[in-house]
Amino acid sequence: MGESTAAAYVIDVLSTLVAMEYMDHGFDKKYSGAARIMLFTGGCLAYYGIMVLLNRYIVFEGFLGISYGVVLTAYGLIALNGKAQKVIVHSLLWILIAISSSYMIYGTLGIITGRSLNTLMIMDRDAVVFPILAGCALKFSMGRAALALYGRKKGPVQAEDGMLAGTFFCMFILIMGMFLMEEGRLDQRGRYVLALCMLMGIFGVIVFIGGFYHRLERYRREEREAEFRRETKCQQEEQIRDLYRMGREVNRLRHDMKGRLNVLYRLVVKERYAEAAEYIERMGADLGNYPELPQDTGNEGLNAALIKAVQECREKEIRFRYVVMGRPDRIDSMDMGTLLYNLLSNGIEACMAVETERELELVVREEDGTIEIFMENTISGSVLKNNPNLESRKQDKRYHGFGMESIRGIIGKYQGHYSYREESGRFIQEIDLRDG
Repeated sequence: MGESTAAAYVIDVLSTLVAMEYMDHGFDKKYSGAARIMLFTGGCLAYYGIMVLLNRYIVFEGFLGISYGVVLTAYGLIALNGKAQKVIVHSLLWILIAISSSYMIYGTLGIITGRSLNTLMIMDRDAVVFPILAGCALKFSMGRAALALYGRKKGPVQAEDGMLAGTFFCMFILIMGMFLMEEGRLDQRGRYVLALCMLMGIFGVIVFIGGFYHRLERYRREEREAEFRRETKCQQEEQIRDLYRMGREVNRLRHDMKGRLNVLYRLVVKERYAEAAEYIERMGADLGNYPELPQDTGNEGLNAALIKAVQECREKEIRFRYVVMGRPDRIDSMDMGTLLYNLLSNGIEACMAVETERELELVVREEDGTIEIFMENTISGSVLKNNPNLESRKQDKRYHGFGMESIRGIIGKYQGHYSYREESGRFIQEIDLRDG
């Protein structure tokens, strides 16, 4: 008796999870992390509490079903994204599922055992573990069928819901068939039907596992895409800081040069030519301390990427040559900045592995609505031999390796073409972008 009681409580837990999963699957989650876990746990406890406590006094799903609907509605409004009307409709659907599944279970039990409905209602739950478990499978099946028919998610998700509905209906028949065998009420023909349902159930389980794996992979992809967006945002913020830094440097240089020119003017007016010549010589020496400011290319993102590359190459003793022809101002500034930032960062990283002749060259040319980008940098060894897809070689790939994804994403956005090759110890990349 104790084992049967424990089994009944386990089945109650399964019923609770089936109901909560039904709501979660029908809507997007409003929260994540600890808040998400706490809300889901609270919803499960409320649902389970009603199931356990009210079952002592109410033996039929009618009132219980309404109570379940109230819990699911409250949970949906608090924890899930969606209109209140949709949440209420889905909760009402679950009430219908809970009540109708009970009628089907009690009706099937009545046919099998020959007992009246009143007798079945007061039957000890320990004696009907199989039917209760069958009820869980039936509720899950009907819940998925409802979501497949009336849910907002279409396409593969809808097909998956339909498959799972069919699978768990077969499991419902299988469990009831096992109960029939336990009762000694299954003939040979019924055994054949049961075997067929078993095969269909196994097939369904395989489909279910495949669907679960697909969903897991989708979750991982979404997480990686979210991390990519965060990384891109950080890069864009850094580019903006570079733009501000460049503006401050220009203003400082302008103010400084204005003062120096005034001094030089006064020396010339006073015909103190020797002092003026000496002052000019000192000015020439001091100018070497100023950061090299690239030309205004017409694209602020490109400006920011160039000034960062100029400064970094100077610090790391990399010979950096660049040419910008035309005005690539019709490409979004952030896209151009992100693209060149990643290209130049990868090129600088490759140059640092070279002991001598660290060289980096960049050509950006705009012509007839097309942006052509050519970049060449020295390498210490073959890049393509061991890494043909240009994947990140950094150990923590959770936070690295987004550079090439960003490059390919921007190229795809502008219907561009990307190619790369190696020649004589140099890595060459060529990109074509269309501005419209």
